Order: sequence, then C-alpha cells, then structure tokens
Amino acid sequence: MRFSATIAKKPTSSSGASGGRHSRKTSSPHSTAQPTASSVRIPRAAPPPTGFYKDPGARGRIKSRPRGCRGMTTLLWGTANPEGLTDYEGLYLSRDDITEMIRQIDEASTKGEPTPVHVEHKGVAVGRVLTAWEHNGALDCVLALDNRVLEGAIGSEFVRSGICRDLSMGYTLSLEQSAKGGINVGKKRLKEISIVKRGARPRCHIHGVSA
Repeated sequence: MRFSATIAKKPTSSSGASGGRHSRKTSSPHSTAQPTASSVRIPRAAPPPTGFYKDPGARGRIKSRPRGCRGMTTLLWGTANPEGLTDYEGLYLSRDDITEMIRQIDEASTKGEPTPVHVEHKGVAVGRVLTAWEHNGALDCVLALDNRVLEGAIGSEFVRSGICRDLSMGYTLSLEQSAKGGINVGKKRLKEISIVKRGARPRCHIHGVSA
C-alpha cells in the first residue's frame, strides 16, 4: 500500500489568531479493443468470476500455461485490501473506507476515467480497474492490463511468471492537526491499484488471471 498525506494545521487557540494552512506531502510504501466493465460485472459480495484459472496446489500462486497468443487484454482478479477495520480512524482502511473506495471506482468508470493500474506504484499506467466489490469484508477487484502497449504486456508477464503475485492500493488522505495537538484523519481518495511483488497488507493476493 502507498499513501500520501496532506497535513493541515489548525489554530492552537480560540482567540481568533490565524494558524495558517500548510501542506506537506509524505509518501510511504507499505508495500483499446478492451472488454467493457459491464462484460465482467460481478455482484458485490460474490465469489470469484468464472473464466479464471488458478493452481490450487500452489498456495495462491498463478498457474501459467503456454499460449501462442495472450490477446490484447489480460484480466486479473485479486484482493486489493484485506477485511476493513471496525471502529477505526487511521491510515489503513475501515469498512466504511472500503465501501467508499468501491463507490469511487464505480464513479470513475461511469465518468469514463477509470482508476489506473500501475506496477509497484511507479511509471505509466499499464491498465485499468474494471470493477470492484466487497467480499467477506475485503476489497476484491478485476483489473484489465493492456497488452497493446509495452508496459502492459510486461505487466501481464510479471503476473503470469509469478514475479508479481500481490495487489496494493495507492491513495491519498488528509491529516488535520487539532488545536490540542492531535491528528484527525480525513477523507481517503483512491489514486491507483498496483500489481506488486509483495504487498504490505496481508492476504492481498492475485487469485486468478484470464486464460
């Protein structure tokens, strides 16, 4: 997981003195003929989609089969965030945060500006998030990697070869400093989802890849 925070300082007294606002960016790694979103739409809280394959004896590792042609798009199904925390207001995602992230993904797709997919939170986008849903409290999603561009084709092979086996979410959040010196965490906004070698959060694995 990667997040960046904007810290806003509040006045330290109620006398009306101007505390000013300043922002500080921090970055911390915890770390197209394309199918339409409707063609792979999955009901929330649903089991994994069909059409994906997985080696059940490899403890979640992706089974790679030799293919003459991979196609223009590679679809991935995985868990981008583990079960949301309850009664929690911090840097990680709560259950309410997961619901909000799913709404943001849906909204972005509706606007024609889908959430991008990156490799290790770096470089150009290699694909897009097609859909996301809550499954057993976690955030599951389907990603589409664009094999027509070099970066997308490389990303697809990273997954098929087992180099990248996990998913990681990149989002921003606002941190507001209170008059008493405490820190209040504001709204979180999803920026991208990355395929990574090893995610910082538990159980955020890539479960399947399109045949």
